[in-house]
Amino acid sequence: MIVNFVRSKRYWYFIFVVICRKNIGFYIHSSSARC
Repeated sequence: MIVNFVRSKRYWYFIFVVICRKNIGFYIHSSSARC
């Protein structure tokens, strides 16, 4: 079910990767992009 998917670690890891990629694109000219 959707609830189990939300509680799973893969879901949060996917969200982390998406946010991480956005941060890299935003701080592409900065040295603060660490992922």
